[in-house]
Amino acid sequence: MNPGKVSNSILSRSVLKLLKSKNERVAKPAIGVDCGIVSLEAQDQEILSSTESGLWPVYHVANNIYACGGTPLAASVCVIMPRNFNEYNLKEEIRSLNAQCETLGMKISGGHTRINDMVKEPVVTVTGIGVTDKAITAKNLRAGQSIVMTKRIGIGGIQKIIDNKQEEILSKYTQELIDKAYGIQEERSVATEAVYARQFGVTAMHDVSEGGVFAALWDMAEAGHVGLEIDFRKIPVRQEMIEICEMFDVNPYKLESSGALLIATDRPDALVRGLQQQGVSATVIGVATDRKDKILYTQEEERFLETPQRDEIYRFL
Repeated sequence: MNPGKVSNSILSRSVLKLLKSKNERVAKPAIGVDCGIVSLEAQDQEILSSTESGLWPVYHVANNIYACGGTPLAASVCVIMPRNFNEYNLKEEIRSLNAQCETLGMKISGGHTRINDMVKEPVVTVTGIGVTDKAITAKNLRAGQSIVMTKRIGIGGIQKIIDNKQEEILSKYTQELIDKAYGIQEERSVATEAVYARQFGVTAMHDVSEGGVFAALWDMAEAGHVGLEIDFRKIPVRQEMIEICEMFDVNPYKLESSGALLIATDRPDALVRGLQQQGVSATVIGVATDRKDKILYTQEEERFLETPQRDEIYRFL
């Protein structure tokens, strides 16, 4: 199998179909639902959990919890190091994870560290824990609702490309263009928009991460059992990022986009205005339909959204 997330078809037949617990306090996992949900018997709260590895796993688990209407509190981290790494390398990894947690208001609550001959690079897995009084999932997406997207595509992916290829990019573009494409690290978090959207009363959210906006739209529609009509021209993108993506023949719509959030709402204009007042850019990009087709359209043509593909970022890792 290819590196990165396994395909939805493999996930469905080889993972989800095998999970048959009858515990009604534990919500069944599903495609497009990025948090585990556990209801507490004696309290009006639910525990949310999310596990990620790969790029910026702390941001990923925090965004998953925020997108489920929760507040991330703690992270348990597992770090597996190759034999040729030393204690300094381990310290740097933990410092990075701890700094991400501090930025997001989380605390490392525990975990595991190990040296293993089977790995060539550090393998980091993070499990985030959060709480909510009412979980929000993409399963609640309904036909007729508008799809609002915050920020823009490619936020996390373009930062990784620039980190790996900055000297090569500088041979063609100015530092000013690179800086505009890169943005700031804090943009990887969806905290501001998710908290506001929850207070606004939205019914479904889904963060845009591995696989890019095309994968996130597909997963959100699958979770809600709806179709989509998405205006391709309205998907927000930064031109400076497009320039760098073209340099490496990267499809920016299939590029890791941590920091962008998809939100379903019956009041899109009011939601967009409210988000903009919070300092978060937002755009209505389409609508959910009662058909199964997931359509991308422009003035000239229509085409069907493909099943999620391998993220373009793995070409640079």
